[in-house]
Amino acid sequence: QTIEDCLIAHAGRLHSAGIGVWVGHSPYNVIRHNDIHDLYYSAFSVGWVWGYAASQAHHNEVAFNHAHHVGQGVLSDMGCIYTLGYQPGTVIRGNHLHAVHRSQLAQGAPNNGMFIDQGSKGYLFAQNVIYDTAAELVRFNQCQRDWHAWEDNHIGDEAEVRQSGREMIAAAGLESPW
Repeated sequence: QTIEDCLIAHAGRLHSAGIGVWVGHSPYNVIRHNDIHDLYYSAFSVGWVWGYAASQAHHNEVAFNHAHHVGQGVLSDMGCIYTLGYQPGTVIRGNHLHAVHRSQLAQGAPNNGMFIDQGSKGYLFAQNVIYDTAAELVRFNQCQRDWHAWEDNHIGDEAEVRQSGREMIAAAGLESPW
């Protein structure tokens, strides 16, 4: 399936755990050039297998999206992009992620730019721009950074990464004529 050039906004008003785009047990999906904002929870969730076994979610692509102003509800333990499980061939590239909030009413684990959760393994993270998050820009839980490939990401202070990642920011989000 392909989800491309969509504007997805205002999720979570009726069901606070509403996610902009959710890929559970599905391979070969392409999610690119979307603008996702004003959500009470995560913009993207890819994979849904707890532990370290093989997943039906693999070879997915989350690329060139602009996701911002998420995590505004009462829930916590989320990321602008959330991953779960072993997903060889999955690529997360060229995304512009920022303004990840956390409500004063939220309890529990933090809200992050990317939350790489249990068993996540085998991804390529390339040319993503991440800044302005309620907690760590990238958080790992029961997995490790070196289980993935990392190329030319711009993660850190807003002024610095907006400058160093300006080409990636310009390429993210809805394409013309949108």
